[in-house]
Amino acid sequence: MAICGACGSGKSTLGGRIRKQGFGCFAPYQIAMIDDSVMSLNLFLIRPKIKFPTNKTDNLKPFLRFLPPYVKIVFYISANLQRLEFADILVRVSCDEQTRIKRIKQRERGNPQKIQSLIDCTINDKIPYHYKLELDLT
Repeated sequence: MAICGACGSGKSTLGGRIRKQGFGCFAPYQIAMIDDSVMSLNLFLIRPKIKFPTNKTDNLKPFLRFLPPYVKIVFYISANLQRLEFADILVRVSCDEQTRIKRIKQRERGNPQKIQSLIDCTINDKIPYHYKLELDLT
């Protein structure tokens, strides 16, 4: 499942809630969350973070060897989804521009260059992904 949206739109917040609370009939330990280049797993008492940064399309293959057999669903969160060629479900997250800018400023306090670059960041969801279901959340 892929989640995309502009910086500050709530992608990571949504992902964090799913990872902590579960998703439908999937318990938190059955979920792997990959937020850009960092995968988080719920291994009962510990929550390791596994990093594989890249700008290439790899369909998340570097992460797959670290998935325990009880993980049943993988969420990938990114503004651009550059690592994917396909997803079963694509969710686009958006919010009004004032809320988005407020969230970015709150998150990146004291770094005006980063704030401006995140505000100006555009998403690229026009890549020809293959997916079975597409949802827009606003």
